[in-house]
Amino acid sequence: QGAELAMRELETKGLPLLSIDFQDDQNIAKNAVGIMNSFCTIKRYPVVIGAAGSSVSMAIAPLANQYRVVQISPLSSSEELSVKGDDYFFRVCPADDQQAKILAKWVLERTYPKIAVIYTNNSWGHGLAESFKKIYSDEIAVYEGTREGETDFRTLLTKIKGEGCKAIISPTYPKEGGILVKQARELGINCDLFGADNWGAPEFIEIAGEAANGCFFISQYSYNGPEFQHLNEEYKKITGKDADVFVAYGYDTVYAISQAFKTSQANKGADIRAALLNVTFQGASGYIAFASNGDLKTEAFEKKIILNGKSQVYKKGKE
Repeated sequence: QGAELAMRELETKGLPLLSIDFQDDQNIAKNAVGIMNSFCTIKRYPVVIGAAGSSVSMAIAPLANQYRVVQISPLSSSEELSVKGDDYFFRVCPADDQQAKILAKWVLERTYPKIAVIYTNNSWGHGLAESFKKIYSDEIAVYEGTREGETDFRTLLTKIKGEGCKAIISPTYPKEGGILVKQARELGINCDLFGADNWGAPEFIEIAGEAANGCFFISQYSYNGPEFQHLNEEYKKITGKDADVFVAYGYDTVYAISQAFKTSQANKGADIRAALLNVTFQGASGYIAFASNGDLKTEAFEKKIILNGKSQVYKKGKE
């Protein structure tokens, strides 16, 4: 939706961007590889936006590099992509290594005698969990990965309850995280629950229901300047809802590509890649500028808590 809104604005301004061909990979790597092959070899697009999931972005990055097609993700945050994404991978969201540091220090500050870590076992979840574990110096009594799409965490949660863990740290997607949190509360587990940035998604709160209240998570810094206010106003006209940082990422991705098109010598992947490295602007999600490896030069996260079904900036003592 954010990308489509940016497209409409660019059309009214007459700025150079043709169209977007939306294809749903369903967050499945095999699907994405098929789509990417078509984009690179048949349709010969110079730029591909995506994927959302880091493991899916990892799967299509070799094709982007093989065919010299710019791959720019609004959402894939795994720190592995900083290296394995190679020359043609860019992203408009910050990488997870900074997120893991803030999360580990936050949990350490709260001095739990023992904790559990449950993570989605893919490049994103495992990478974030491993980065957390490197920094976290107190006892981790349970450290286990679960498959993408897991719907039953009860056996693992019973184990955690038996260990007497006082906090669960869970880099899981909104759907899995929402189920985990709901099942934890149903089992009478009253420990603190910490998630990663995507626990701020509406899907997490919808699935977890009342159990979402009191959950902690790390979120990308929510820029609230005039660029975001403009996006939010236009987004509300279309959807009736407030925009969030994920909408802003999609929006800024299209504007970044548009700027690169304006300054590239030709609409070819190699030229657009070179142009993207010089793109700078104040976006709706924050300041956009890319490092040589395609990561954002600026990385910003903040602590958040869910209260009364809404996420808000965490303030110590206000749980």
